[in-house]
Amino acid sequence: MRDDKGKKIKSYSNGYMMVNAGGPTIIFNSDGTYKKIFTPQNADTGFWRFDSLKMYIHYDLYIDSTDWVGKDLIKTGEAVKYPNGNYYEKIQDKILRYDDPELILDERGSQMVFKKQ
Repeated sequence: MRDDKGKKIKSYSNGYMMVNAGGPTIIFNSDGTYKKIFTPQNADTGFWRFDSLKMYIHYDLYIDSTDWVGKDLIKTGEAVKYPNGNYYEKIQDKILRYDDPELILDERGSQMVFKKQ
């Protein structure tokens, strides 16, 4: 991770807690699904699509409607029900630069650097 000036940083505050700047791992599958792995026990899943005109990655993050966080997101309208019956939260990442094999995303004013494996 880098700050807004491109300097490497090891951790940052997201407003709720300190976040280790070493992750997450993101797996984009060709069928339009993704998995964002924060820890072996904590991963997001859902669908993704690339907007080449505006340079964004759009995520439809699967929300567990039975857990308290999911219920809150549904109540506030941040998660919506899709035709498949599941709930999803819409999230997007701004692409700052993409030069194969490196992808740099804006993460609340910082730069998340990902390398293709």
